[in-house]
Amino acid sequence: MKMFRLESEGKCGGCNWAVSFVYVLAETEQQAKELYEKGEAGLCGDCMCDMLSEASYEVVSSYPTPNSKEDKRDLYSHTRMVY
Repeated sequence: MKMFRLESEGKCGGCNWAVSFVYVLAETEQQAKELYEKGEAGLCGDCMCDMLSEASYEVVSSYPTPNSKEDKRDLYSHTRMVY
């Protein structure tokens, strides 16, 4: 499962605040967009963090660390969600 950031002109599905972006957990970006359009997903950053911490999610990198000689990509753009 991955986290996708989608542009939004709507409201957060958690706190109901107007937001410019929502975050959706899904397998693909297309699935994330479909879930958001159906109103089944889409949280602001604050609500997404609350959900992840309360549900005991763990963010795990599937790539070498930034200090690794194999790969110097930004760690935060290459993470996956494990639950």
